[in-house]
Amino acid sequence: MSLLARIREWRRSRRSSEPSPPLLAPAVEGGKWTQDWHRGKLRIRASFPGNAPAKVSIRLAGEVVRQVPAPLSEDGTCAFSFAFGKSSLAHFPNPAELALEIDGAVIPHESGEHAISVEVPRGDGTLHRRLREGYVIDKWGQLKLPIALKPEWAEAVLVLYERFSDYLDERFGRRPFFIAGTLLGLVRDNDFLPFDDDMDVGYFSTRTLPEDVRDEMFEMLKTMIADGWTIRVGHNGGFYKVYGDGADFDVFPSWAYESRLWLPQSQSMPAGPDLMHPPKAVEFRGARVFIPNRPEDYLAHHYGPSWRVPDPSYLETKKPGVLKVLARARLTDEQRAALKTLQRK
Repeated sequence: MSLLARIREWRRSRRSSEPSPPLLAPAVEGGKWTQDWHRGKLRIRASFPGNAPAKVSIRLAGEVVRQVPAPLSEDGTCAFSFAFGKSSLAHFPNPAELALEIDGAVIPHESGEHAISVEVPRGDGTLHRRLREGYVIDKWGQLKLPIALKPEWAEAVLVLYERFSDYLDERFGRRPFFIAGTLLGLVRDNDFLPFDDDMDVGYFSTRTLPEDVRDEMFEMLKTMIADGWTIRVGHNGGFYKVYGDGADFDVFPSWAYESRLWLPQSQSMPAGPDLMHPPKAVEFRGARVFIPNRPEDYLAHHYGPSWRVPDPSYLETKKPGVLKVLARARLTDEQRAALKTLQRK
């Protein structure tokens, strides 16, 4: 089955399995959610009692627009935070009626209402139509077109990857390899995931301290810019984007530190360097690409033991202690400013 056929099948099954809730749906006892505006995004935060991790449906005008995992904490509470970004908010109805549901029950808003109305300035009301056309709201709350619906981009990004892969290996002795959902699609389906909208690669740094990994990335980026590559540092300074050939992809460092393997944005795995290094060459859609040394073990660490079962609503669980270490590997404001100065020359 083609990638486009799989994404259409997934969207049909999702719509058919998620009917609108009854008007008098029961409320989740002890649960509540709030909304606010945070850095231009519409943020939703919810908590409710539970005995297992849960999956919450966010409904907009009665239709599910996104499912979000709610991990279970040690105190028996499930909670999550999700924010709709500017590219999705631009197509919200105004006003927007929002409700949260889990297993046919409604999580009440802090006001006690089952659904609330939120003013969304400049929303053009086309979000539902765009979702039916195949767009998805990604884990960052942005409206994106999946790779399945942009075949020219899918071809171009692999051309760019091959060119960058050879460059990084020859220039720095670092071979970039597929990670996250890009690797998951390759191993599980030998294709891109039907609901994925970007490509992620990593490289293994021989540095161990997060600050040394950061400084190495800074020096590498300076050289890349001098060599003519189009680069943009990611929003938090922990990764960067490579542009060219009409496409782009994200690049993340990984490293071994304190008997664990670290990988932004939120991963820390109880494993040694051999999980990633040395990477192995495989063929993917006619291109020569690289994958971690032990790809299935990496996927089990990243997604859990059920990684072989598709879960379009998967969202990484972020642990404060892990994020604190990963933050040490982010480029400093001074380093980011220095890179911008180089790019202007």
